[in-house]
Amino acid sequence: MRLVVNLGGEAVGAPRPPRALAAEAVAAEAVGFDEAWSVHFSRSSDALASLAAAAVLTDAIRLGVRVVPTYPRHPAALAQSALTLQSLSGGRDGRLGGAVRHRRGR
Repeated sequence: MRLVVNLGGEAVGAPRPPRALAAEAVAAEAVGFDEAWSVHFSRSSDALASLAAAAVLTDAIRLGVRVVPTYPRHPAALAQSALTLQSLSGGRDGRLGGAVRHRRGR
């Protein structure tokens, strides 16, 4: 059985700072969660950077971000962020969800 926990607070309330998200990942790993997922924060810190902080402080938990909108990020910049997270996690199996987002017409 795979145990998964949601990190951060924007999906269910107020945004959390990166240090709080990293601390949640550490606590989740300590109690035996296999994976920790975050949402892409629309009003707060960058999810990939926050998970990178969590990766440095954890050893085994797999980290992932649900859907990152691709419209505001160049594909090369998104790939660099994902590569940095992968490197900081020591090559742990992580997850990155992407979605196309289009600007609304005026």
